[in-house]
Amino acid sequence: MTGLINRDTAIEEITAFLKNEGRERSHALMVIDLDNFKDVNDSFGHFEGDKVLRILAGKIRAVFRSGDIVGRLGGDEFVVLMKDAATHGDIRRKAQELLNALEYMTSGGDIAVTVTGSIGIADYNGDGKAFDLLYREADEALYRAKHTGKNRYCFYQEDAQGDQGGGAGSVLTVTSAGIELKALINNIDGGIALLEIGEEIRSIYLSSSYVRMMHLSYEGIKQADNRILTFIDPEDMPAVEAMLREGAVTGRPAESVFRRRTRSGAIKWHHMRAVRIAYKYSDNPVMIAIVTDVTNLKETELKYEAQKKQLETVLRVSHVVTFEVDIPNRSLYITEPTLAKYGVDTHVIKNMPGFLIDNSIVHPDSVDECRRMYEEIYAGVEEGSAIIRTLTKSGGYITERYTYFTVKDDTGKPVKAVGVIEGMETDHEKTLRVAQLEKQFRLHSDTMLSVVKVSLSGDTFELLKADPTREAYAEKCKSYSELLDNVLEHVEDSADRAHLKKTFSLESMHRSYESNKIHLDHEFRIRGDRWRSVSAGLYKNELDGEVYAFIRLRDVTRKRALERETGVALKRGEPSVFYMPETVRSLGDAVINQSRGKSRCAVALLVLTNYDNMLYKYGRNLVDKLLLGFIGKTMMKLKPEHLSTYDGRGAITIFIPDAEPPTAPAALMEKLLAFFRDPAFFHFGEEAYMEFKAAVAVSDEMTQSFDALYKEAERALRAEK
Repeated sequence: MTGLINRDTAIEEITAFLKNEGRERSHALMVIDLDNFKDVNDSFGHFEGDKVLRILAGKIRAVFRSGDIVGRLGGDEFVVLMKDAATHGDIRRKAQELLNALEYMTSGGDIAVTVTGSIGIADYNGDGKAFDLLYREADEALYRAKHTGKNRYCFYQEDAQGDQGGGAGSVLTVTSAGIELKALINNIDGGIALLEIGEEIRSIYLSSSYVRMMHLSYEGIKQADNRILTFIDPEDMPAVEAMLREGAVTGRPAESVFRRRTRSGAIKWHHMRAVRIAYKYSDNPVMIAIVTDVTNLKETELKYEAQKKQLETVLRVSHVVTFEVDIPNRSLYITEPTLAKYGVDTHVIKNMPGFLIDNSIVHPDSVDECRRMYEEIYAGVEEGSAIIRTLTKSGGYITERYTYFTVKDDTGKPVKAVGVIEGMETDHEKTLRVAQLEKQFRLHSDTMLSVVKVSLSGDTFELLKADPTREAYAEKCKSYSELLDNVLEHVEDSADRAHLKKTFSLESMHRSYESNKIHLDHEFRIRGDRWRSVSAGLYKNELDGEVYAFIRLRDVTRKRALERETGVALKRGEPSVFYMPETVRSLGDAVINQSRGKSRCAVALLVLTNYDNMLYKYGRNLVDKLLLGFIGKTMMKLKPEHLSTYDGRGAITIFIPDAEPPTAPAALMEKLLAFFRDPAFFHFGEEAYMEFKAAVAVSDEMTQSFDALYKEAERALRAEK
């Protein structure tokens, strides 16, 4: 019926290929299930259902190469073996292309059903997996795709808590608004496009609403090689392209109005608003654009009315856009969700921001910030933000980020500001997701001897990682105080014992937290001429208000030996987890000279490349918190003898005295980059927009100094794409 091979033939061909010519190469098995297909049969009957199956089967076949194996397993389920799939990036792009092709709407009377596809993907890496195992893996990934929103793909190999794949839902998880794509498709008066800004501008994704509005077809778009600007009036194309390229460079929202001539010769006017997003599957900048049809607006009012229509559309479909300021009347209009959240009994509040301040809805600490934001709005500032503590109906204050942009009429006069309110995950660097930290230490503590989580109010502790030499005794300790006393028995110097007791007792850590000293550390010698470093971070759990200490013990014997062998005493820098650059440089020079021809060392550079853009976009307060996470994660992965310095602007330099094997430093950087990019360990949503690069230079017999190695690493960093 569909023109595809049936289940038995597909399994037979895939099995034979994997056993023979494809045995030692890499491939991907995709299992595809149509979403909402049952609704087609229920609403329009099986005749229409069979028609839809034939159409979508043809679309699946058209997406893949002639040599790939495409079959129908039965019902609305299909299977594809994508041969010679070199990378996950290639597989992702093909899966996304397939998702786009499977969007299909059928209608009759006042009923419309949109069919989409969910895809489960399993990798074959020349490992001899049989079809049965591959199918089970792909089917499990398909199950996850179906139960996390449909219209997406998932890989079997990827952690269900991490990056599960892509598709409609996952595309928009990279946007700051966090709008679900499916809701936009169903409600927006226009369409959505993801645009890759390379040598040519191409679409990565087009919503079905965009295709319908522009009177296009997926086949026509494919024939144009996704160059969607070719469908714009030639006179308007240069301006639209310039607008998109400028937005891709500056990161600021960009907008334009353009024409498109239909097949009948009619002129259609459209308004586009686009903003750059973080999209890790492309090396080029990517922008998300919302396009609306503004043909019926008066030409003299086109620019203003198009923007207004755009904003009203977003207001209607987005759960985060929650307030609107009428600038001439100095009044605030709020939505139903906001009424429920804050317990306000009216949709319109006049005398803003005086009403909020006079009624203590704004916390006294945030009054100046609130006044500043409204002064900017009334002055017509195009866009801005503020972090404000506000009163909820429960009687408590919460910290939120208010972000707005201003709408002006055709004379340039500001008429309203539309705003979004985003809850801040934390309101102070002392308050973090304790569960997140605990997860990090359980999974990323390879360089530590032990990690202990201590409740300061209950004198209880939990071993997140046990010191193998002391594990049995630690498990017998009934309290943290007992555990600390046991550790102190092995400290050689009495002065160190006194300092550790004074610094790391429950009472002392309480006092440190209250005085805002939340990072503690000390180095000491134990019996057997071994050196240890103990450090603690003190944090309040955002859920229960309890203060916890995460105490880490490291073996710093090798670092101490380096200082002794080179005669260089390392001095702490700022923050105190780093060393002063000049002392690291001196020690590095000595190690390079001593090890020349015997062993290798290395310099690694780890850089937040969009530091200035993050600072401009989010402000110093939030960026400092993001950097604390960046630094903390880095320190978790580095060994104590990996000596690091910090420039205060998102760049860490690491001297690695023992780079054996020579590939080890580069592998360490790859692990760090993966750690930074793993959303399972984000404390703030904005971490998704941090962009990192790393480079390594390993010494050889010709290396003369630390600076020479540093410059080599700098050159490698500049060469990184």
